[in-house]
Order: sequence, then structure tokens, then C-alpha cells
Amino acid sequence: MRKARVFFQLSGREAEVPLGCTVLEAAWRAGEPVDSPCGGRGKCGKCRVRVKGDAAPATPRELEKLTAGEMGRGWRLACQAEAAGDVSVRTPARVSGGESGTPRSLLRARGIKPAPRVEKTFLKLRAPSLRSQKSDLERVIEALGGGDGMEVSLDVMKTLPGALRAGGFGVTAVTCGGRLAAVEPGDTTPVLAGAAVDVGTTTLSVSVYDLRTGDMIGGRTAINPQERYGADVASRIFFAAEREGGLETLRKIVVDALNGMLNGAARDGGVDPGGIYEVVAVGNPTMMHLLGGVSPENIAAAPYVPAFSGALDVPARDVGLEVSPGARIRVPPAVSAYVGADTIGAVLAAGIGRGGECELLVDMGTNAEIVLSGRGGMAACSAAAGPALEGAQISCGTRAKPGAVQHVFLDAGALRYATIGGLAPSGLCGSALMDAMAELRLAGAIDGGGRLDPARLRGEYAFLKRNFVREKGGGERFALRAGSEGVFLTQGDVRQFQLAKSAIITGIQALLKKERVRAREIGRIYLAGLLGSSLRAESAIEAGVLPDVDAEGVKYVGNAALDGAAMCLLSERAWRRAVDTAGKMKCLELSGWRGFQELFVKNLEFPPYRVR
Repeated sequence: MRKARVFFQLSGREAEVPLGCTVLEAAWRAGEPVDSPCGGRGKCGKCRVRVKGDAAPATPRELEKLTAGEMGRGWRLACQAEAAGDVSVRTPARVSGGESGTPRSLLRARGIKPAPRVEKTFLKLRAPSLRSQKSDLERVIEALGGGDGMEVSLDVMKTLPGALRAGGFGVTAVTCGGRLAAVEPGDTTPVLAGAAVDVGTTTLSVSVYDLRTGDMIGGRTAINPQERYGADVASRIFFAAEREGGLETLRKIVVDALNGMLNGAARDGGVDPGGIYEVVAVGNPTMMHLLGGVSPENIAAAPYVPAFSGALDVPARDVGLEVSPGARIRVPPAVSAYVGADTIGAVLAAGIGRGGECELLVDMGTNAEIVLSGRGGMAACSAAAGPALEGAQISCGTRAKPGAVQHVFLDAGALRYATIGGLAPSGLCGSALMDAMAELRLAGAIDGGGRLDPARLRGEYAFLKRNFVREKGGGERFALRAGSEGVFLTQGDVRQFQLAKSAIITGIQALLKKERVRAREIGRIYLAGLLGSSLRAESAIEAGVLPDVDAEGVKYVGNAALDGAAMCLLSERAWRRAVDTAGKMKCLELSGWRGFQELFVKNLEFPPYRVR
């Protein structure tokens, strides 16, 4: 079989695919992010890319969605453009993403210029003499134009005499928010870095930035090692409270993991970790408590009271981070015991609440944070979705990694799927699970109550019967490939999905009811989180995870929590906005909301299927 090489210019990724394969399918195989809300059906027109090389002629869908001028400049729909030979593809710059951090374009779009609170100043001081016996500290502070009010730690004073003399009284002073954070021998002004950190329940993400330019210079993403002690916050709170040394165990393993990531990300950018002078961390309140070694046990039981909720600004060494000795770590405020700094970061990065229309932000994850911006300001809640959408508790569930099935869809009388990296399917990640639920619901194989039954398949989807296998204990198993035992779904998997989707949609509906907003009034829905960035909007709507709205009104904002942390790192204006947002945001505690249980049970049902 003849092959074509599809090369993606911005990332350097490439895929070797059969002739006739679409650019979108090649992107899926290569792990290249391309927005495709309609799943490659050519309906939304959002998967626009610029294609050079041997591509097949434009399809009727492309002629409908693109102008002649756009096509003349090489623009095509990734889901329609087929490789007739080798092609080179340039994807539009993404606004944000789980591993890319916050690009400068996002800062400019928000009217923010890089203006961090950390500064470096090279000082050429006069050496002391019998005629000038000012203390070393007084000499430095005077050169900086500071006064008696400048805060200086004992650690800085301990290193000060040696630094001054090692540099021949030519030193670099590092200041941070009115503090003298460090004094370094010689001129070290070219190195000024900071880090944004997202401590997720499931995933850790780190981005290191050049604070002078606002450019990201390195990044890392990894699984949170705390998961070995529990997949959700409740189990980790229990471990911290009930096991001897449990709290310290959870603190140490996450700090060790972050130090390794910070080290790697900094060195990617040619910077020693000691050149990181500030860290902004976000995460839900439980994760922030565990990061600081503060017991979160009172978060787990009514009245759900955290040990702290305001903004934190403490020495990074107190947390155990191996960065500059004088570095600080800041955490934006939390709103409640379950709506924390990660939500504030996501709101900041998505930019919601700055216009007049109603907007909804859903940060998908083990705990789904939901924010509604409407006429009455902002309101938020946290829905305990559980780890099913992260691949846990699903028979063939997996995280988004090479070989994971990322998308599943029915097309032209066939079941099709795409795996990350184009490898053999190894399991279903959250986006594929949601696709499968939506497609099987559409085909009739899942009824409104969630029963998996091939006997209910609609005529045009009867070919799917060969994918079903009767299990020994009763019930049906649906195999991704007919006759294969590799990747499959069971009735139990459907039930796990129902619990997750009901938690999320119930949280959304509760906020809408509380704020007296109708679903049709929502102007835009923002999907955040590593899972949210790969979901198909149509699948989320058809499976009942999102309200029945126009899929074109759904926007993907990637790891917005990490992006918000980066914005706070790079701009004091953004930090102040984050603090202000947290102070004004209302919070709905779902467990205490009168209609929650009834609505949750009702939402276990799937919505009526929609004919495409």
C-alpha cells in the first residue's frame, strides 16, 4: 500500500498514512492537536489548516465553508483534505494547551504586558573603607533606592557579605514585591525565570517562563504520584488523616515530583533551577493543602471548612521546592472548600465574566469545576465526577497516551476510531469514552436508562451487532473491533459513565437554576482541562454531559488553570484580577442544595437522541 508523509510544521510531528487519509486523521495519529468539534464530519468548519504539497482537490464541504481567497492561500478543512502524496501542514497557533503554557499572544489578547513583580538590578558598589563604614545591607538597599521598609530575610543577610566580596562589590540584587530576595555576585540579570504549576488531582503540569520576555522556555506534564493512595480527593484526605505519617507522605511525593519537573523544564530552557525566583501554583483546595503539608481533613465533612482559603505568599523553601533560595510561591485565593485556585486561574485565562453575555466554564476532571457568569455576577460549584472520564474504573480505560483511542465515530456504515500516535488501540481515554456513549446512544444500542442492548439497534446501524459479545454472567460487551477481545465496553462501564455525566450536568443545571438563567441564554461554553481540550462538543451534548446547545458555541481552552497561573506569574495586574475575581465569586455547595439528589437521579438517564 502506497503511503504519504504528513508533516506538521509548528510541532515537527509527522505521520505516515495511506493515500487518501485526511489531514485530521493524520493529526490524530501524530498526536497533533487540531480543533475538530464535529469530529471530522465537515459540519463545523473549525479544523482549518494550511496545506502545501500533494493534496486531493477541495470537497463540496470545503467549497461551502471556505472562500475562494482562503483556498487560494492554502486553507483547507483538515477533516476533508486528503493526502494524495506528501503534504506539509501548518496548524493555527492554539490559544492555550495543557503542555504549552500561556503564549504571549494570550497576554496581549487580555491587554496584559509582561510585568512580573520579580526584578533584577545590577549594582556596582563602592567598597567599604575607614571613611565609609556603612553595613553591607545598608549599602545595597541605598543603591536600590529603598529605605528602612524593605524586607530582608535572615538567609539573604547570611549570604550577603560573601556575595559582595566574591563579586568585587559588583552584585545583582533580586527584589520581589518589596522584598530583597537575593544578592548574587556579578551580573546575573540575563537570567530571570519563574514557574507556573498546576497541581491537579490526576495530573501535574509545570511551565517555566523567562520573566523578562514572557516566553515559555520549558514545560513538563506527569501523573500525580499521589494517585497511588487514592484516585480522588476524598480518599487522599482519608489517607492523610487516618494513616500514620500519611500527610507527610502525600506532601513529599508531590513535592519530589514537582522538583524533578521544575529541574527538567528549567534545563530545557538553558536555565538552572536556581534561576527560578517565583512560582505561582494552582490546584483545588485539597491539593494546595497537601502541597503545603496542611491537613485537609475538615474539608471532607460538613460544614467543609478548609484550613486556609485566602491568597498565599510564602518562601518556596518552606514548601520544599528546589528553586532560588529566596524564591516565593504564591497561590491565588480559593472560593470554597472545593472551588480553588485552579478555578480562578481557569476563569482568568478563559476571560469569562468580562462581557455582558452568559457564559459557562467547565473544567473537566475527577472533580469538575463549573463557573457560570451571568447577570448576577459569577457563581461556581464543584461536581464530584469521579475518575471514570480519566480512564479509571472503566474496563479498558486508559489515560491519554500513545495507543489510547482518542475518538470514536460512526461514518458511512462503519465504526471508525483514531488512536494517539496512530498505534494499535490499547484502551479508551475519556474523550473516546464520551464519543462511544454518544454514538452507541445514537445507534440505539444504549437506551435512555443506560441499558446496553444490541437488539435495540436501529436498522442503519445493524452492522454493529457483530461487535457485541454475550458475557457469561449475562449482559453484553461491545468490542471496538468485531471479533476482537482487545478494547471493549461493558454494562458496568456505561453505569460508571452515567454517574460521571450526571454529576457534571447536575452541577451545571443547579447553577442555572440558582442564578435563574436558562440554558438557551448561554452564549458560550468553555471546556477546560486536559480532557476538555480533546472532547468533541457534539459527543458531550449528545451524551448528556453538557446542556443541549449549539456545538459551535463550545470553545476549547486547554489547561486554562495552568495558563491562569502563568498570567499571574507574568503580570501583577493579572494577579490582582484573580484575587478580585475570587472575592466576588459566589459558591453553591451541591451537597447542601435542596434539589440536588432528585436532579442527580433524573440526570442518570440519557437525553433523547438527536438525528444528525
